[in-house]
Amino acid sequence: MRRTALVAVVAAAATLAAAARIAEAHLDPNVIRRVIRKDLAKFTACYEQALATDPALEGSVSVSFKILADGTVAEASAKGMPAIDACIERAVSAVVFPKMRSVVQVTYPFVFRPAR
Repeated sequence: MRRTALVAVVAAAATLAAAARIAEAHLDPNVIRRVIRKDLAKFTACYEQALATDPALEGSVSVSFKILADGTVAEASAKGMPAIDACIERAVSAVVFPKMRSVVQVTYPFVFRPAR
């Protein structure tokens, strides 16, 4: 029986500094949440792959990245769950955000746990 993953996107836990930088760059934090949630399957796939080898795996990952003016992601770095950090970095690097006026630094938290 395949266990499905439960991923909680903890948008409220984003750092205040990141929120302030988002506001300065005229990118609504709700836009970031919406784009991440649209691509949530990419992040869930990273977790489900690791969950297959470690059914008890759960935890949180903090992802830091830059959104460039053209909407692409650069300098993605994930920390918190070594089993999936590299996969999460690749997944966030593939996300495309709306174009904006300047570069935005974002820290975005994810919480992963198996569905019960």
